[in-house]
Amino acid sequence: MSMVAVLFVVVLLSVVVLQVAALFDGNDTRRLSVTDHSASLFNLIGADVLEGVLRRNADYPRRFPFPYAYVDDLFPSDILQTINEEIPDDPVLVNGCVKGSDKCSVSSQNEVRHNALGSDSAMGPATLALFTFLKSSQFIKFLEKLTGVDTLLPDPQSHGSGVFQTLFGGFQKIHADANKYPRYDLHRRVNVILFLNPDWKDEYGGHLELWNRDLRRCGAKIRPTFGRLVIFSSSDYSFHGHPSALQTPPGRSRRSLEVSYYTSSRPSSECMWWSCNTLHPTLWQAPSYEVEESDDSDTLRLTHPQMLASVRTSGKRVLPSLTAVRNVQRIAIRRNGTEAHKVVEDELKNNKPIAYWLFGVAAMVAGMVTVGGVTRLTRSGLSMTDWKLQGSMPPTTDEEWEKEFARYKTFPEWQQRKNMTVGEFKYIYFWEWGHRMLGRTVGLAFTLPAVYFAARGKIPRHLYPRLGLLFGLGGGQGLIGWWMVKSGLDMDPTQKKEIRVSPYRLATHLAMAFTTYGLLVWTALDLLQPASQMKKIASTLSDEVLAVAKKSRKFNMHNLGLVAITVLSGAYVAGNDAGRAYNTFPKMGDEWVPEGILEMTPLWRNFFENTATVQFDHRVLALSTLGAVSLGYVTAKNALKGGFLQAVPSGTRLAYHATMGMAWTQVGLGISTLLMYVPISLAAVHQAGSLVLLTLVTVLTHSLNFAKHGKAVAATAANAAASAAPKVTTSVGTRTFSTFRGRPDAMRLAVDAALKKFPTPR
Repeated sequence: MSMVAVLFVVVLLSVVVLQVAALFDGNDTRRLSVTDHSASLFNLIGADVLEGVLRRNADYPRRFPFPYAYVDDLFPSDILQTINEEIPDDPVLVNGCVKGSDKCSVSSQNEVRHNALGSDSAMGPATLALFTFLKSSQFIKFLEKLTGVDTLLPDPQSHGSGVFQTLFGGFQKIHADANKYPRYDLHRRVNVILFLNPDWKDEYGGHLELWNRDLRRCGAKIRPTFGRLVIFSSSDYSFHGHPSALQTPPGRSRRSLEVSYYTSSRPSSECMWWSCNTLHPTLWQAPSYEVEESDDSDTLRLTHPQMLASVRTSGKRVLPSLTAVRNVQRIAIRRNGTEAHKVVEDELKNNKPIAYWLFGVAAMVAGMVTVGGVTRLTRSGLSMTDWKLQGSMPPTTDEEWEKEFARYKTFPEWQQRKNMTVGEFKYIYFWEWGHRMLGRTVGLAFTLPAVYFAARGKIPRHLYPRLGLLFGLGGGQGLIGWWMVKSGLDMDPTQKKEIRVSPYRLATHLAMAFTTYGLLVWTALDLLQPASQMKKIASTLSDEVLAVAKKSRKFNMHNLGLVAITVLSGAYVAGNDAGRAYNTFPKMGDEWVPEGILEMTPLWRNFFENTATVQFDHRVLALSTLGAVSLGYVTAKNALKGGFLQAVPSGTRLAYHATMGMAWTQVGLGISTLLMYVPISLAAVHQAGSLVLLTLVTVLTHSLNFAKHGKAVAATAANAAASAAPKVTTSVGTRTFSTFRGRPDAMRLAVDAALKKFPTPR
């Protein structure tokens, strides 16, 4: 029994040992293998090797389009070959994704057949060893010397790092990476990519493209060859990607190892002005492509990245070309795009002088409104007691001043200002005279250039009715101004109330001025941002962005009306001198709603003549405007998870921020003016602020006009697709790709261009 027991224990222990060995053998082997590979990397890539790389790339900071470098054969070939075996070139797919991938984009607007694996536990030993080296202090010190960025930290949890694999037909649009690591509030500063693609041919595509800030020029195209290490600085302007669909043979894919490096802060020059301290996701972009004719006269090449076909000739026939499939659209897209771009550029070139002229007139109108506000605040409006169309020079001698002063004394306002001296009269007289002469100057500044541009045929035909309306508004403004002054000159001096112009006529005068100003600004913006340009912008934006923009534009149209009504209510505050009553905030005196707010009869007069009601209305309207502008801003900022403001043009984005800031500033100015009992300087700034706010809301609303053209652009593309030539496709094994992907009109243009160059014989 004892021998049996001993044998049983031995067998049992053997089984346990074998199970434990089986359990830990893989991890132990992997650990040792990682150690071996790591030791090899650190031994072979020493400080002297990295110093050589630094010397060869000393111009890294000055490279176009942004700082970058690439190095070949830095890593040992045996380790790279092992990694190549650990990451299958023809991986197992599950629902179109590489098995085990953490991220997969099978088909999206910006990424197609793009896979990412970031888990260390799923990596092979050589792959893990290489990642260990790329995150080591030795390599990070090298990066800091190369890039000039100090205190780099490697990606702590593979947020933007890992193994990346793009399959046949896949692409990644041009983009700038997400700027921050959200969990640790770190700024992404440097990207490192190691390509793992043996025997990679140019016709496969997949080149890493680096684009300049305005996305008009591709500064570098880097082939993803085996063992090539690419390093580039990451900022909001480091636009890169591989936008052309891969045309690899069966069993091949584009593979890379990528690591991101972070710092706790970054210089503002690397940020779009709004984003240094604001997290934003990947900024997908749509570059402008230019014509590039192939050296091979038998092949038409087009540069748009998302088209997957081209054409070639065989004898006298036009045929789908397998070898040219990756170059779909090069000439025709460029031709069409260039011609369309040229039309827009020519239109803008012709419109700019007229737009700048109208902006100049608008600025003069703004100045006149501001001077008019000071004229009212200094009670200068009734100092000139007559009106002449051509105007007149002010008195120049003492006798002339005495005569003019004596004339002023015959009118009602003198009865309330009998202590006025000739010197004080001169002061108010010059304000009114300056206001009137500035109005006449504005008239000349509008009329004379209008005649010149019309004589030269520079004014678009559709603009004549609007210019005629502006001329009428300007001419009528002078008459309305005198009509307003007459209301004060004709008042009964025996009445106990203060002599001043009619608030109704004052509001009409101010409303006409703001209408003229707003129409001038809108017309100038129409010329600088014509429909053709708006359609071009709309064609680069997604349906989701256009839908949000359409709603935002409608909301801002309402805001524009609300600002106008608030300004008009301010005219009644000025006309009734209501700003000098209830000089407290937020309450009016000791009450939220003052007594006597509806004491006048008939009831409607309270809203135009009752001091308490007029000021209460202006407060409510001002705060409502602030709330509406703030709501529009916050809604736009949060739309599409913060992606809306990143997608719209920079001018629109700036208009959102500026409008928000000015709305709060204007309310602050209004409250300060009230609490300080309407000092002239502050009250004048408050009135000028209303013009600035009106301008910004107008600019914002107009900048969203591209939303109107979303349906038109979609309809044009649909019509082009319906009338296009049959789809040109190419088959590689079982894979078939259509040239209609993304741009159905582009393929039609490509085929048309080919047929014109190589007509099919009849």
